[in-house]
Amino acid sequence: MDMTALKFDPNSFDAVYALNSFLHISEAEFMTTLENVKKVLKSIGLFYLGVYGGQEFEGIWGKDSYRPKRFFSLRTDEHIQQLTAQLFELLSFKRIELEHNDSHFQSLFLRKSDP
Repeated sequence: MDMTALKFDPNSFDAVYALNSFLHISEAEFMTTLENVKKVLKSIGLFYLGVYGGQEFEGIWGKDSYRPKRFFSLRTDEHIQQLTAQLFELLSFKRIELEHNDSHFQSLFLRKSDP
């Protein structure tokens, strides 16, 4: 299912797990996609978001080994935390360094915070 247009009923899940899928969500669609995740989570539901990042980049990744080359959207640690904080409570943020890589891994545990 397309994350930018989830068709699940509201409050359907206790938790959502997204590993590297948000790498391919543009900046323009990022908040809508986060809102979709929040909508399908039950009250105080948990959301794990894991992506590569550490730098600002959006576009076709020149070093991508796949053919055709894929679209990527990377964010700095500060930027991804600022975006997710608009809709979720940050329970944990972990930066994981990678060998021989310009970026690092960003691991976020978030909780739906109902007003």
